[in-house]
Amino acid sequence: METLHRNINDIALFICHRDVSIFIAIKHAKYARKSKLKLSFPGLYHGRWIWEKEINSTANTTSMKRATPFFSGLLLLAIACNNPKTDTTESPTDSTSVIPPAVESGDSDAAAPAMDSAAMMKAWEAFRAPGDMHKLLATFNGQWVADVTTYMDPSRPPIKSQATQIFKPIMGGLYQAGHMTGTIMGMNFEGQSINGYDNAKKIFVSTWIDNLGSGVINMTGSWDEATKTLHYKGSQTDPVTGKDVPIRQELKVLDVNTYLLTMYGAGMDGKETKFMEATYKRT
Repeated sequence: METLHRNINDIALFICHRDVSIFIAIKHAKYARKSKLKLSFPGLYHGRWIWEKEINSTANTTSMKRATPFFSGLLLLAIACNNPKTDTTESPTDSTSVIPPAVESGDSDAAAPAMDSAAMMKAWEAFRAPGDMHKLLATFNGQWVADVTTYMDPSRPPIKSQATQIFKPIMGGLYQAGHMTGTIMGMNFEGQSINGYDNAKKIFVSTWIDNLGSGVINMTGSWDEATKTLHYKGSQTDPVTGKDVPIRQELKVLDVNTYLLTMYGAGMDGKETKFMEATYKRT
């Protein structure tokens, strides 16, 4: 019985502190002989506290009679906790002294609002459909020849070379694949790019790889209609430190058959400097 006292007091204290709605299902003594006596407290965050005690119809009748006053006291205590006339001298911080547990990731789905499948389908269709910005990229499809100027060392003259660039649409026009070949500093050069436009983020996306390094350049950009310039910003790997360093690229359309590509990156002093410029002409 002493254990029964402690359990009931602990449950009543929990109810007062949490200030939750209470549902107490106490079967009457005349039903206790046929079934279990159960107290069920619906808790916060999908939990439930259950205190259950077997009542033997022959041996524990006396225990049931002794327990009844405690159940009645528990019910009165619960009502008192929700009574607006409760003594106001209680510390105002008591009601917030118990911090609710964090909701587990598995429970977050239950609290999420119902999803509109029709709206999701509409958004996905818009996400996967080539739009005006994809049409803009398509204007570069075809073969180009480039006169390339590379600025490797400010104290030395720039290096001149030529290259060939081929752009073609892939995946129904959602992306554009580029393949560039040429020479630089007497070495054969080959690079590939994947360009696109993210309909959801409203930005251009571009990746670049070449045979001069094992890193991948990732950039995002925007189109400036006033200057006919596609501005890209991103990062590339510094082979000395292994860290990312900023890179910037400007693709300016001069006419329907000519565009100017200028690339900027961190110089020896860490400041931005121009390291490549190329004029492309359609063939």
